[in-house]
Amino acid sequence: MNPPNQFTSKTPVYVLCAGEGTRLFPFNSILPKCMMPIGPKPCVAWIIEQIERCGFSDIRLIVRTSDFGIFGREFRDKKAVTVLTDDDQGTAGHFFSRRFLESQHSDILLWYGDCLIDADIKDLLQMHQDYGCDATLLLSTKVRLEYGLVKTRGHGRSPVRQVVSVQEKPVMDSLIWTGIVALKQDAFAPYIRPGDDFAKDVFPKMMTDGRKVCSVHVGKEWLDIGSYVTYKRANDLAQRGELFSGA
Repeated sequence: MNPPNQFTSKTPVYVLCAGEGTRLFPFNSILPKCMMPIGPKPCVAWIIEQIERCGFSDIRLIVRTSDFGIFGREFRDKKAVTVLTDDDQGTAGHFFSRRFLESQHSDILLWYGDCLIDADIKDLLQMHQDYGCDATLLLSTKVRLEYGLVKTRGHGRSPVRQVVSVQEKPVMDSLIWTGIVALKQDAFAPYIRPGDDFAKDVFPKMMTDGRKVCSVHVGKEWLDIGSYVTYKRANDLAQRGELFSGA
């Protein structure tokens, strides 16, 4: 692994690993989704190494109480990694009691433990702070569809149309949230309730109240390993050495 950048931040980075992972059943009944192997190591290990390459020294995994032994053994030699146990309360619900948060940090970073993207979160945090945002979402403009895309041409109400193009699993130029976000602590904490999800509950409530929710766009491929197709894609990239540029 390449050495981290000279930049070092004590801003804590929380990696969320407590989800049920039902889309990967029955494999998730053997291993937590974030511990599924991608090439030679677990998915979350790739994420931790990328966070370290970006210069962050305080990494906190939130895992299910029942999974503590698995994560604790895997990362027992990682001094920068703290394993925090919690039952699944929704992606945002973990922070309802605020027992994971510390007052000396005005900002935190979150990274979903089943999402892979070769992005520099140092730049995300810098722009979040420079522009005075309450939340700054990292968006990808490069997402591969899991199915073919067909364009047609027809006239009126005819049920038969001419096919003009077929693309098998194309990369779409759309804006997709990558599961990575920089957050100002005192801005997002009041909007959290047990069971809440960041995308479904917290961000909409923040925007309704006029909070400054921003985004940073990157042209890197984003992979959510929660489906068999993207899980295989991640493994293929890892075997070719193309998953993370600095790995």
